[in-house]
Amino acid sequence: MKFLKPITILLLLAFITINFQCTAAKRAHKLPVEVETSLKFTKPYFQIWNAAIKYGSSGANLYLPNLESNTNAEIKKVYFRGMSANLEKGRAIHTALLTKPKLNDGSLNPNVPQEDFPFDLRPNECVVSYIESGYTKYFLIEKLIEKEGVYYPDGPPKKIN
Repeated sequence: MKFLKPITILLLLAFITINFQCTAAKRAHKLPVEVETSLKFTKPYFQIWNAAIKYGSSGANLYLPNLESNTNAEIKKVYFRGMSANLEKGRAIHTALLTKPKLNDGSLNPNVPQEDFPFDLRPNECVVSYIESGYTKYFLIEKLIEKEGVYYPDGPPKKIN
């Protein structure tokens, strides 16, 4: 009987901790994010890039190797760190050249992500949008790998290889 009270308190504390962690994991996405998807991919990664001052831009190159769908879904767009861009299909990789949004005066916006950005993402996460069975769906990819950054002295390219 002496052990009943400490065990009850311990179980109650464990329940409260687990419940708090589950609540904290929920984030304020403005659009619904799928828990499971028909998309398959291997080791997604990104590179931060900067252009020369006269071009005044920066952003990220995002790479999704072997991104395919089991249901022939049409892969459309990626959202990452307050930026979004269309995904371009290559031979065995989908890529996106993301550029930080600028203010009306042409300067880079320091407030990334912006208020109208539809997802609450951590720095190593992105969301891929795709169309499946006539519906636009969104899938969260976690644990993106960051590779060494890139400097573009003549401004960012139109496409990344």
